[in-house]
Amino acid sequence: GTGWAIIDAPADVVWKALQDFSSYPTMFPRTVTTKEVARKGDRSLIKFGLGYKILEVGYYLNVVHDQEKNKISFNMVTSKPHDIENTSGYWRLFPQPDGRTLVAYAVAVQVPKGIVIFLGDSLEASLERNLIGLPKYLKRWIESPKGNRYRTMTAKK
Repeated sequence: GTGWAIIDAPADVVWKALQDFSSYPTMFPRTVTTKEVARKGDRSLIKFGLGYKILEVGYYLNVVHDQEKNKISFNMVTSKPHDIENTSGYWRLFPQPDGRTLVAYAVAVQVPKGIVIFLGDSLEASLERNLIGLPKYLKRWIESPKGNRYRTMTAKK
């Protein structure tokens, strides 16, 4: 799925927020845990945990930070433990002339059939709504008082 939002903040502020993995559990619904396990140059290994009413799933993502292109791409590390079959996608930031940022998000997720059967059609609708809604949640976070921290931080590279 894909989603987008216009955020009332410059691209460098949005970039800093997207790099703040430790805040994802309060920034994005259903995100229970995030931990940057390793970082080397423009690549990170992030452990994610997502929670639903009666189920929590975990997986690792290889994340590539390309600040020159304002793009963060990710794909699941299949050699690490994972409760979903696969996921990949990207965040892309487009600075606007008025100082705001257009944020585009694209994600593909393959959930094991057993989980879908167990939880039913409501899971699919909930997953889709939450995943493609992430830019909206990012917008709320950055435009709230919590987003002020990214306006005053030194850029992390």
